[in-house]
Amino acid sequence: MKEEQILEALARNPQGIRNIPNPSHAMKLVALSHKGTLLEYIKDPSQDLIDAALANDIKAIAFVAAPSQDLQLQAVRASWDNLRYIKNPTDLVIKEALGQSGWAIQYVEAPSEDLQIMAVKASYESLQYIKNASDKVKLEALEKSYLALRYIENPSLAMKSLAIKQNIQAMRLLSGLSREDGLALLRVSSRVEAYLPTSLGISPDDILAIWKEKLEALEPDREYLRELASDGRKRKLGDQVVDLAILAYQYGSLGAKQVCMDTWLD
Repeated sequence: MKEEQILEALARNPQGIRNIPNPSHAMKLVALSHKGTLLEYIKDPSQDLIDAALANDIKAIAFVAAPSQDLQLQAVRASWDNLRYIKNPTDLVIKEALGQSGWAIQYVEAPSEDLQIMAVKASYESLQYIKNASDKVKLEALEKSYLALRYIENPSLAMKSLAIKQNIQAMRLLSGLSREDGLALLRVSSRVEAYLPTSLGISPDDILAIWKEKLEALEPDREYLRELASDGRKRKLGDQVVDLAILAYQYGSLGAKQVCMDTWLD
C-alpha cells in the first residue's frame, strides 16, 4: 500500500498507527492530528508531533515527558480534571485547578495542609479525597457545610459543635454518642434535646439544669438563648411542662432576661 493510501486510511482510523511497524513522520502526524492521545504509542516524538497531539486533545499531556508549567496551566485551564494527566504538577498548576474545583485535590499526591484547606474551602466534599486530614482541615470543611461530617470518622467535640451550630440536622449524622457528648452538645444548642436517644439516660432534670445554667450566666450566650426562646415559651420535658418565662424570671441574669424578652416580643 502506498503511503498516500495509508495516510488516507489513518485519517479515517488513526488507531491504525499502532499496527504499522515503522510509521513515517507524516503517518504519525496524521494519526496524532486526529487522535492526540495516540502520543502514548509514539517513541521519542518530535515537538511538532507533540504539538499536533496536544492541539487535538490536551489530555495527550499525559504522554509528554516533562511538560512546561505553561503547558500544564493550559491543560488545567481547559478543565480542572486534566490535572489527573499531569505528572508532578507545580503548586501554581495545582492551585489553578483547585480554584475551579476542590475535587482536583484527588489528583494531588501528598498535598500540603494549605492545599487541603484550599480544596475544602472550594468544596467541602473534597474532604473525602484527603487522607489523614488534620483537625484544621476538617473544621474548615465543616465551616462550609455540616454535611462534611459524612467524611469524618470520630469527629471531635469541637467538630460536632461546629456542625450543630450550623444546622441542627447534623445530629442525624452523629452516631455512638456518649452521655457526656449529649450533655456537652446540649450546651451548644437547646434543640439537641429533640435528637438525643433515650439510651443516653439524659433526664428532663439534666436538660433543665443546663437551661438554668445558660440563664444564670452574667455574660449570656445570646445565640443559645435566642434559639431557646424562639422555640416557644412553654416546653414539655418528659412529664412536666416548663414555662421559660417563669424560668427566666427565677434564674435569669439581667442580660438573659433581656434576650428572652426581645425574642418573644419580636
